[in-house]
Amino acid sequence: MMQSQRGNTLLVSLLLLLILTIVAVGSIGGVSLGQKMATNYQDRQRAFQAAEAVLAEGERAAQSISQGFNEADFAAGCGAGGDCFTDICNGGRCFNGTYSSASACVFDSSSEPHRDPATWSSSARSVASSQNFPELTNKPRYIIEFLCYVVADPNASATPVAPPPYGADWAYMYRISSFVEGANGGARVMLQSTFKVLQ
Repeated sequence: MMQSQRGNTLLVSLLLLLILTIVAVGSIGGVSLGQKMATNYQDRQRAFQAAEAVLAEGERAAQSISQGFNEADFAAGCGAGGDCFTDICNGGRCFNGTYSSASACVFDSSSEPHRDPATWSSSARSVASSQNFPELTNKPRYIIEFLCYVVADPNASATPVAPPPYGADWAYMYRISSFVEGANGGARVMLQSTFKVLQ
C-alpha cells in the first residue's frame, strides 16, 4: 500500500511540475510580447516627435523662401538651381501648375509628391533635416509645396484683384510635409501642415 501511495505522489508531483512549466513558459512569452510592444510604441513616439520637429523646420524654411520669392523660380528655364520650384521637387521645393506675371497662379491639386516614395528616398527631391536625431537610423526629411496664393485677410470687405501683380493683399500658401522612419524601420510617420506666409 505504501509503494502505491508513493507512486501516486510521484505522478501528482510530475503533473504539477508540468503545469508550472507550461505557466512559466507562457509568462515568458507574454513578457517578451509586452517588451516588443513597448519598444515599438517608444519607436513610434520618437519618430512622431522627430516628424513634428522637422515639420517646424520646414515651416521656417518656407518663411525664409518667401523673403526672397521670385517669379523666375518658376520659369521653365529655371534649371536645376537651388531656388527652382519644380514638379519633381527640386531640392525639396515642389510646384505643379502654372505661374507667370501674365496669368493667375494655378496649382494642380492632384499633385501629391508626398505620396511618392521616390520623393523621400532621393536627396535631390527632399531636404534632410539639419537637426540631430541620434536614435534614428535615417535622417528625417521634408518638402515644401507652393500652393499659389491666398487672400492675406479673409475678413477683408472685398477680394483683391489678381494678377498682375500679386501684392500685399495676398499671402503665399505652402504645404509642408515631413517624413520619418523609426530606428528599426518599422515606424513610419508623415506629418503635414498648410502654412500661410504674409508678403
